[in-house]
Amino acid sequence: MAKKQTNNANKNQKSKQTKNNVVNKKNQKRELTKNEIMFFRIGVSVIAIGLVVAAIVMIVNYYMGNEEVNPYEDYLHFQTEELVAMTQKIDNTTYGNPDYFLGKSEFDDFRVILNENEVFYFYFYHGSAINEDIQAEIEALADIEQLPLIFINLEHTANAALFEEANLSHLGLDAEADDMLLIYDMQPSSTDGFFQLETNVDDIMTELGNL
Repeated sequence: MAKKQTNNANKNQKSKQTKNNVVNKKNQKRELTKNEIMFFRIGVSVIAIGLVVAAIVMIVNYYMGNEEVNPYEDYLHFQTEELVAMTQKIDNTTYGNPDYFLGKSEFDDFRVILNENEVFYFYFYHGSAINEDIQAEIEALADIEQLPLIFINLEHTANAALFEEANLSHLGLDAEADDMLLIYDMQPSSTDGFFQLETNVDDIMTELGNL
């Protein structure tokens, strides 16, 4: 009888040990393999890159959506080089070098204006600070593409040294002015009437209204 009880006790003990081993194995954390670690890192990297790209796209779209459109972009523009060619001083009664524009297809339309007019208007403005009153006056002009009105964006990289250009010093341009209108009369009644510079907004609007 005692032997039978001993055998039962041993069986119970083995059963308990087996159950404990199963529980212990379940509770043990399985170590990740090298491949699993690699795939995990790749997954995290892909997610991070995706978030960065999404952030960049959002930022670009935000600034593009808020970027101010230049209302004069499609009008005739001159850069410093063209302004020099048009107004540089040759002598006290001669200004400009019209031959500069010959043979250049980008100035085909301008050459027509050059041949048909004696007075030219150069409007200097800052592309990021458009004067709305002057803009309204300009937009009210009819057939503006055919008028002797030339735009110069002072913020264009090609005009970075415009105020330092020695060949333009005789124009008296004002680097501190927000807007300027230079009127160039190629056939003035006197030698001091070739150039007239307006920096006052009301005066600029008045002159533009005379076009």
